[in-house]
Amino acid sequence: MDSKGKTMLFRVPCAVRAGDVRNIGVSNFQAWHLKELVERRKKAKENAAHCLVPVLNQIELHPGRYQAELETIDYCREHDILIEAYSPLMQGEKQLLENATVVGIAKKRDNVTPAQVCLQWCIQHGFVVLPKSETVERITGENSPVALAKAFGGAEGSRNAPLTAAEMKTLDELGKDEEFEKVCWSSDDVD
Repeated sequence: MDSKGKTMLFRVPCAVRAGDVRNIGVSNFQAWHLKELVERRKKAKENAAHCLVPVLNQIELHPGRYQAELETIDYCREHDILIEAYSPLMQGEKQLLENATVVGIAKKRDNVTPAQVCLQWCIQHGFVVLPKSETVERITGENSPVALAKAFGGAEGSRNAPLTAAEMKTLDELGKDEEFEKVCWSSDDVD
């Protein structure tokens, strides 16, 4: 982590002690960034309050990035750090929303879009989902929590049931055979 990032993380505990902040979240932290924070907290012992571990890590996450982010996902889960999936629709990129697997799963259901399949995949993994759109109708309409509940809230075996275990596994493996580039900023080179 660069010196600017470390300085910021050392100042946050002051805000916590002052009562201005209860928890922190981070964005684009890889597993090794988080390990550094957890190790620092362990070493601090009596001053552990000075070394905060985030409660949330916001990372670019969609079915195409699952394999690439698996180490970070596992580390976050192991340390009770919530994962927020930003860009869950890969910024509308055709590589994801026109992917034959994603489209095929959507077509097996009643009035379900590939975008809804991707959002539901995030939800069923327990990720906090942060879809973004310039189109208000998408946010308040087809990609809203109400629309997703209608699309995937049915009984098992029905055409509006949650994604099956087999569908989830198929979506999890999208990035194994095809590389899905990050469409957002990457912290891969930040130390």
